[in-house]
Formats: sequence, structure tokens, C-alpha cells
Amino acid sequence: MEKLLLSIDVESDGLLGEAFAVGAVVINQQTASIIDQFEGKIDIKLTSGFVKKEVLPKLKTIKTFENQEMLDLAFYSFYKKYSSCEKLVDAGFPVETNFLRRVFNRVEKPIMPYPLYDLISVLRAKNLDPMLDRFKYLNIDLKKHHPKDDALASGLVYLKLLKE
Repeated sequence: MEKLLLSIDVESDGLLGEAFAVGAVVINQQTASIIDQFEGKIDIKLTSGFVKKEVLPKLKTIKTFENQEMLDLAFYSFYKKYSSCEKLVDAGFPVETNFLRRVFNRVEKPIMPYPLYDLISVLRAKNLDPMLDRFKYLNIDLKKHHPKDDALASGLVYLKLLKE
């Protein structure tokens, strides 16, 4: 049976601002191949200059949902298919955990992501800098601050570290 990892990344308007884009990648833990993926965003009025400059330009090709609820429910539908997988976020708090709380508050009897692993703790446990550039470490050419690419990079770093 395949052992799968669901890696999730969320973009928000600053660390405590509204989540507006999400990417998730399901990765086969033995082969590191992508099994499935999700990405979506909503249009919001951004206040963070950093997000406007560094994140927004990379999201042009992501499917735009009409509103927050539609994005959240579409993500939950994807998430539910892989709820038995190991689940990973890069840092988790506050961005991804706030987004997941918002999503789970929309559904009756949500399937919680427990345990929810975070990459920065694994990096620290391996005596690596939690701020390590994931893309350089993997030597891959993906878009930093693109939620699906960030989710993939986090997942691949996690799997690489588990093998070391």
C-alpha cells in the first residue's frame, strides 16, 4: 500500500491577515512522485506590501474561486480524500492553522489533521536552519511563494530529511 504525504501551504495577507490562496500536494513517500494536487485562491484587497510585490504576481495561473466559502469547501473536498495521509505544513502557525480552522468551521464533523507535522521543527531537530531555502536545498526550480510549489518543496524536504 502506498504511504502518502499531504503537504499544505497557504498564502495570506501578512502572517495574521486573511488567507487567500492555498496549495496542497499529495506525494508518494517511497517514490517522491506527485499523486494529486490542489490550488485555489480568492481575490481580496491586500494590505501587505510584501504580499502584493512578492506573492500576488506568482498566482496569476491559479484558479480563482468566487468567495472564501467556495475556496474553503473545495479545499476540504480535496483534503477529505486524503485525510488518512500524513499531513505536513511548513511552519503551521499562524497562517496554515488559521486557514484550517476557518475551513473546519464550515463543515459538520470535520476530519481533523492530527497529527499535523511541521517542517521547521524537523529542520531544527536535524540541526538545520529552520529558515533554510527549501528550493536551493532541493536544487529545484519552482516558484517561491506559490502555494502549490511551496507545499511541494516542503514535502520533498521533509521526505529527504526522513531518509537521512
